Amino acid sequence: MASLFTVRQEAKNPECPYTEHRLRLMIAEGTCPGVPVGNRFMINHAALMEQVNAQSVANVRTEAARP
Repeated sequence: MASLFTVRQEAKNPECPYTEHRLRLMIAEGTCPGVPVGNRFMINHAALMEQVNAQSVANVRTEAARP
């Protein structure tokens, strides 16, 4: 079962590298994993951490390819 948190809860999580403002921007852009529930957006913590890890691996590969 996925662990779902509100934007504020996720931003306070020490594992989360994003601020509350950045999370809200990601939701507006459609890049934050989660689901709308009523008037809130519940963030899927596990999927967000996978997304962060994938981005960091992609950045390392890009920098390693530079001459």
